[in-house]
Amino acid sequence: MNVNKKFTPGLLLAAVLAAVSINISKLIPNQLISGGVFALIIGMMLNPLLHKYDIFKNGINLTSKKY
Repeated sequence: MNVNKKFTPGLLLAAVLAAVSINISKLIPNQLISGGVFALIIGMMLNPLLHKYDIFKNGINLTSKKY
């Protein structure tokens, strides 16, 4: 149960961001700009706001790609 509380907020935030980005991408004719680009832009705008809240940190770190 503790693991769910640890990762769920960040995972839900990432899922909502992906859904919003995909839907914004569908509004552009011929989908010239992908949902990934919109997710990146929205994520960059939200980063300063969400960086203050540690509740999202673990879930977002789980979903981020590091090479």
